[in-house]
Amino acid sequence: VAGNNGEPMMDIDLKSSTATSLLAPHVAANDQWASTLMICNPNSSAASVSITLSNNDGEAVATKTPSIPAMGSVQLDVKTLFGEVTGGALKINSTQGVTAFLLYDETRDSALHWTAGLSVIEQ
Repeated sequence: VAGNNGEPMMDIDLKSSTATSLLAPHVAANDQWASTLMICNPNSSAASVSITLSNNDGEAVATKTPSIPAMGSVQLDVKTLFGEVTGGALKINSTQGVTAFLLYDETRDSALHWTAGLSVIEQ
């Protein structure tokens, strides 16, 4: 994925199913990268979600517990949730089937700005 002249190009796989346990296998949120987690709840009632950040060694570092409204979605900035993250993964557990993806945004060089999507996979 590449973009230039302030016109980012993005890609993301479309999902046809939901799951109660998901994994974003790589995450970074620092001076070079921004990561935004998008979670969608297509159910008729709210979903309680736990998002656990693990470091590069697979050790759990912190957990946040947002609620996703019925037939709704949330957009969560990883740096706002967990502070600076230089690597690791996000494990998502939900009381109902949800779907999610992660957007990476290169923040260091605005002349070569680009955004890429990463599928969040079922566990």
